[in-house]
Amino acid sequence: MTDAQPSCSKNWDLIPRVTAGFTLIEVMITIAILSFLLSIGVLGMAPVITQKQVSTTLASLRADVVFSRGEAIKRGGWIGLCGSEDGTSCSASIQNGWLVYHDANRDSALDSTDTVLSWTLQENDSLVVELEEIGTFSSDILTFNHRGYPDRSILLRISKGDFIKEMILQTTGVVKSE
Repeated sequence: MTDAQPSCSKNWDLIPRVTAGFTLIEVMITIAILSFLLSIGVLGMAPVITQKQVSTTLASLRADVVFSRGEAIKRGGWIGLCGSEDGTSCSASIQNGWLVYHDANRDSALDSTDTVLSWTLQENDSLVVELEEIGTFSSDILTFNHRGYPDRSILLRISKGDFIKEMILQTTGVVKSE
């Protein structure tokens, strides 16, 4: 018979281990999967963002056209809408912004006697904002008479890539979005 002496040291391999948290590998795999899913989601949102930018800019321009018509009726005519980059002078393009003013001296030009009623800065540099004449007319300023009628029909086009929205302002004052 052999005597087995009990050991005084504990056998640590027999005690169950309690683990808390995640291993580094698990965290890295989770981050990789989330990054992949997030990149797919961001790419899918690009057309939605473009559509929202174009729609917002068109709505802002439409609101200023309607505001111009209302001011022309209220003030007895001679309200102008023109392109403007700085809010103090007219330019040939509405790409960077536009302003509405009361043409007090009725000379169809923005000068020191006129009052700027509204200025909108077009903040989306990637958008193309165009004003196209329907018919022939030589002025960059769209003028509204005492009945709120514009001096000519115009087509306003806002686009980014393949996404295009248009608005037609008729000489009767009717605004149609397409």
